[in-house]
Amino acid sequence: MKTRMGFISNSSSSNFVMVGYYTDDNLEDDIEVTLEDGEKRAIEGVYMEDDKGAYAVGIVISHGSSEDSYIPSAEIPVAKLSEMVKVIANTCKVEEKEIKLLCGSHPS
Repeated sequence: MKTRMGFISNSSSSNFVMVGYYTDDNLEDDIEVTLEDGEKRAIEGVYMEDDKGAYAVGIVISHGSSEDSYIPSAEIPVAKLSEMVKVIANTCKVEEKEIKLLCGSHPS
């Protein structure tokens, strides 16, 4: 018998990988930021209901819905991930040490 961990219901969920941090306060709106190479990204909040915080806030690296059987592939150099950490810390006024690579599922 298989045991499923995570959301078990008829509601849909989405999977994600993001550079960000957990918080109990969501952003009112997404914040558009421009990275050094000119790429535009959004700092956004993802509703989690996690014991670490109600939201994950950061830059989404990859995202998949419950209809997908996988999260789409993404490749980002470590230097760019480091830049994202700095941008999130400066924009959201959090310490860099609070920002991590987060992955999980959330209701959608």
